[in-house]
Amino acid sequence: MAKMYVHKNCEIYLPGSPYREDMGSLPLDCFLDEEEYEALPEEKKKEYCLLVDGKCQCRV
Repeated sequence: MAKMYVHKNCEIYLPGSPYREDMGSLPLDCFLDEEEYEALPEEKKKEYCLLVDGKCQCRV
């Protein structure tokens, strides 16, 4: 299964969030696949968390 990454500012849009229905206004860079994530510069990668089973796992 491909890895998905979520921007830290977009965690409110994950399943179970009360803001989920507002996804029409979701910024385009909220979710990245592994290829898009790997293309980011290192400082930008820190802004994203790995999505595992609907929950964010952030690198520290």
